[in-house]
Amino acid sequence: MAYGHCYRFGHISFFFLERQLRFSHRSRYFLCGYAIFALHGRLQRACQGSRGSILKDNPPIFGDIPDVNTWRRHSELCLTGIMHMKNGSIARTAAVVIATAILCGIVPMIGVALRDSAIATMRETNILQALAALPEGLRDCSTILAYLFSTVGCIAIVAALAAVDLRITGSRRVVIRDVVVSAAPILYVTGVKWLVERPRPITSVGNGLLPGDPSFPSGHTAAAVIVSVMMILTVRNFARKCFPDGEDDGRANRRRVFLRRTIIGAVALVVAVACSRLLLGLHYPTDVIISATICPFISYAVWCVWNAYESAGER
Repeated sequence: MAYGHCYRFGHISFFFLERQLRFSHRSRYFLCGYAIFALHGRLQRACQGSRGSILKDNPPIFGDIPDVNTWRRHSELCLTGIMHMKNGSIARTAAVVIATAILCGIVPMIGVALRDSAIATMRETNILQALAALPEGLRDCSTILAYLFSTVGCIAIVAALAAVDLRITGSRRVVIRDVVVSAAPILYVTGVKWLVERPRPITSVGNGLLPGDPSFPSGHTAAAVIVSVMMILTVRNFARKCFPDGEDDGRANRRRVFLRRTIIGAVALVVAVACSRLLLGLHYPTDVIISATICPFISYAVWCVWNAYESAGER
């Protein structure tokens, strides 16, 4: 009877490890071997005696009850799979950080080139003057977005999302991670602004919404990215709570659909804020394009580094 409970515990360990490590279907045998090998002392005795009752009461994972060498072999394969997973995660984090660092180094050079290029300035100014002919109602909406995604507005929205995130997760550590990941780009954007010091376009002259900082890259667009990332992370935590991991594949599908729609909405928000800066004539097109491109990379790099640090701390 004790051997039967031991063998059933191997099944439970298998499902637990599979959910926690999120191994592929093909790696289930590795996880089975690892769970069984952890109890191989008792299972060896169970294999040598009472074999028939175990097979009758507990459907075997490997077809027949394997011997100790089979358990050992599968456990070694499991450990190898775990190491490959961790090494792959570290390699991905390193690749993301390196790529983001390269982009962050290129962006100031692009800004300086645009600042010193009279041709680029003239062409982008023509685009802004053409957008000024659009209906007045679009500029009214752009004014609302300008206030919402100002420094004070961005802080208020992120604080509200953080409060919702804390209510969902109940973990201050998770909320701090989400806020840090979301807000990380603002430091870079502010530094590049004063490093490049690209003047505002001539279409911004006399505009009451004109900020006192340089034009490149767009701070309001960066604020929209910050809010969007915080919104995605908050909804991600909510979806994981509403649709937890389990045997039901429908839950995973609903969670993916939920997150996909949130990401689409977040992208639409960033595009709307970026366009509003052009409609108000406060930024060149390249200002908002660069900001909308580099900020998500920075947030994702910080996310990868944070997760890699937590994974290293769990070893």
